[in-house]
Amino acid sequence: ISVDHRLLNNEQSSTLFADIHAQAGQSAVPTNLDTDLPFTCFVSRGKHIIELDGRRTGPIDRGECTDLLKVCRDPSTPIYGSLRIYQDAA
Repeated sequence: ISVDHRLLNNEQSSTLFADIHAQAGQSAVPTNLDTDLPFTCFVSRGKHIIELDGRRTGPIDRGECTDLLKVCRDPSTPIYGSLRIYQDAA
């Protein structure tokens, strides 16, 4: 099996896994889903940075990265511009 096929299989498995667990949540789905605070996180996998965005259908490989925190803290990277910190007032 080629690397491309393995990556596709892994992505499909990840999407299926996320879908199954999203349906098994413990909280009720809110009636008003109009929000500008989507869940997005960046994780390191091997030497790549992966974006997990709750509005998308699956993970996005953002390219090679050896220091995730350095990338997230550097204002010159495209990722930095999309970072917003939300603090719950509760």
